[in-house]
Amino acid sequence: DSIVKQCEARAKPIIIFGAAADKPYLEMIRYLCGRAAAEEIVFTGFRSGRSADPEEMTQAASGMTQVPVVNKTDVGAALAYAKAKKGKDQDIYCLGSLYLVGEVKEQLIKEE
Repeated sequence: DSIVKQCEARAKPIIIFGAAADKPYLEMIRYLCGRAAAEEIVFTGFRSGRSADPEEMTQAASGMTQVPVVNKTDVGAALAYAKAKKGKDQDIYCLGSLYLVGEVKEQLIKEE
């Protein structure tokens, strides 16, 4: 719930979400869609063979929220999309799998 409270305190963030297929990702998406005040949710996969299908996650989420949802097949595309959409006082949150977080970190280091 702490991330939800942070989301509510600032401009609505753009959320990048990715999860492992062997985790209860539909429950995670339901929780996220029901509680997070996001401007948009970007679903993506990661290089590990354990990644849940971003298209499947996007389709599931579209029935759970009024927030716009989008599917980007890889972390680089998801991060580029979120950065292009990001407003001046808006944050981008990366939520879900640590595999996703690792790839986002790797991508940000490449961009430095």
